[in-house]
Parts: sequence; structure tokens; C-alpha cells
Amino acid sequence: MIVLFIIINKKKSTKKDIFYKSRTSKFRGIFYNLIMNYQWIIGGIIVGVLLIMLWQLSRTKKIPAQIVTKFSAKIKETAALDPDHALLETHKIFVSALSTLFKDKKLTAAQKIAKVQKNLPNKQKIWHHHRLRNKIAHETDFHISSTQAEKARQDFVRALKSLEK
Repeated sequence: MIVLFIIINKKKSTKKDIFYKSRTSKFRGIFYNLIMNYQWIIGGIIVGVLLIMLWQLSRTKKIPAQIVTKFSAKIKETAALDPDHALLETHKIFVSALSTLFKDKKLTAAQKIAKVQKNLPNKQKIWHHHRLRNKIAHETDFHISSTQAEKARQDFVRALKSLEK
């Protein structure tokens, strides 16, 4: 930039300008040579790091078998409850099982389901049960039948087993 300024203003260079120009061009020459000599190595390292990051992001997370068994048993125990309460408890247990996959404890139930939905064989049913759960929790005169509660239990257990290691 300083060199362009000198050329545009058509001034004679002073000793200070020449010293600055020689130092920067020397530095640029060393840096340029370093990059040119090692460009394949630097490029390979950058590509390698990007591939590792992509692999980490695309890797499917799995729940250990003993945790799946424990949470599946808890889900099946909700059969003794009334249908509305059973769906609420079943959903809560399912989301608790999903919480074992994530370090971030501030995620909502919907965010946790969204993160694992690509691995669920019955993701539409899980979202349907999630919406039913929200209606039960937030609407005063909304109720479900015992067959719907049983279907929800089966779907949540199936989803858990699909996430098993």
C-alpha cells in the first residue's frame, strides 16, 4: 500500500520508505516461499480437519443397551396409569432417555427429538405423540383413549430400540 502511495504521488523515495519496502518484501518473500513449499501439506491438513469435523457431525449417536432396557421397562410400567397421564409420563421417560445422548441439558423435548429423528423408523408417529402430549398438557378438555396411550407406549419403545447400540 505504501508503495502504491509513493508511485501515485510521484515523490522520490526517502531512506525510510526504501527501508520499509525492503523489509516488507523480504517478509512477504519468506512467507510466500513457506506457503508455496508446503502448500500440499497445509492443504492436506485443512482437508483432514474438515473431514474429521464432518464425520463427527454425521455420526449417529446411540444409547447403551442397559439404558434402553431400563427406560423401556419404565415406559411399560405406565400402563397402570390413566391414558392422559400415561402419555405424559411415557413422553417424559422417552425424552429422558434421549437426554443421555446430549451434553447440552438446555435442549427442549422437541429439539432432542429433532436431533435424532433421522435415525427413528417411526419419526412421524413420535412427532404425533409429541403433539398429543402438548395438547394434553396445555388444553383443559383434551383427552386420549387407552388404545392411543398403548400405541404411544409401543412407538416410544420402538424408537428407543432403534437408537440402541
